[in-house]
Amino acid sequence: MNPVLAAFLANVSFAVSDIVIAVLIKHHNSSLRISFWKSILTLVLFSPMLFFSRGELQSMTFYEWFQILGLGIVLAFGSLFFVRGLADGNAILGGVIGGSFPAVSALVAVFFFGETLAVIEVGAIGMVLCGVLLSSLSAGLSPTSQSKGTPIWYSLGALLLWGVYFALIDIPVENVGWFLPQYLSFVSLSVVYLAMIKFSKETDCMRLPKPLKFFAISIPLGILAGLFYNYAIGSADTAVTAPIAGSSPAIYVLLAYVFFKERLRWIQLSGVFLALFGIVLLAM
Repeated sequence: MNPVLAAFLANVSFAVSDIVIAVLIKHHNSSLRISFWKSILTLVLFSPMLFFSRGELQSMTFYEWFQILGLGIVLAFGSLFFVRGLADGNAILGGVIGGSFPAVSALVAVFFFGETLAVIEVGAIGMVLCGVLLSSLSAGLSPTSQSKGTPIWYSLGALLLWGVYFALIDIPVENVGWFLPQYLSFVSLSVVYLAMIKFSKETDCMRLPKPLKFFAISIPLGILAGLFYNYAIGSADTAVTAPIAGSSPAIYVLLAYVFFKERLRWIQLSGVFLALFGIVLLAM
């Protein structure tokens, strides 16, 4: 499959998966519970594919295990922050800010892998970051309005952690293939959430949230998105494929408006569209 096509399919799958989870979160308002069960059910669906990866699994070194499981912890907190930002704040702002991680991924790829960016790509990254900053500040992210801006802090945390994860996961993908890094990341992610549940005050985390149809839609799409993404970055430069796969906020915003009809101030809209334009420009 063409890596650019795989990145585009990851784009669409990420957007639809995220919007379905956002609807479920607004219904239950329990970010840890939703995150935990999404990771567990993902592992259940993923597990049969281990049969086809026994050779790679047996040949993995200690360093590769450490690398993947460590990145899984980064993914766990990034995903939890993203879900928490959606639960407590505006779904459109949270989705756009968290979904702008390709700009961070591209910068990390340049720093760690020595990949180069064209002038237009540098400008696009600047537009994304400016758009995120504009949206964040206008949403109350300031020292005097911390309570109002708390959901934005979570979304910014997701932006940074996802950016690091989706760039550095390219290292194990190139060594052991595109399936095991994603599967083992979810193993690490599930363990982190289980530990957090043990020390949390949420008593209903171990009960499966309903209706299950939301998981039935979101989880397979999330799995496909991750597999398409890992395949794409394993077949082409991360600085090229990550922005394409990550331009899903453009689709997410349209879906979020349809489902939530949340209003934004004009300055917030300006930041959203500036970030979206930068992401799309980065993907071209």
